[in-house]
Amino acid sequence: MGNLLFFLPMQLGAREGGLAASLAILGKGVADGFMTGIFTRIRELFWICIGVLLVKIGNKNKQ
Repeated sequence: MGNLLFFLPMQLGAREGGLAASLAILGKGVADGFMTGIFTRIRELFWICIGVLLVKIGNKNKQ
């Protein structure tokens, strides 16, 4: 679902909606799909912060 809506910035809920729909088809609750999407976004933000910190630390050592 996210790949079909690539033109939306940050996929604007397309990932969460796709996960909810696919898990609903598999017999899970829609809420499970939304929670999976939210946890995925949190994980992405965590790793983005780690990457930015590493860039800042790396640049400080080169100067």
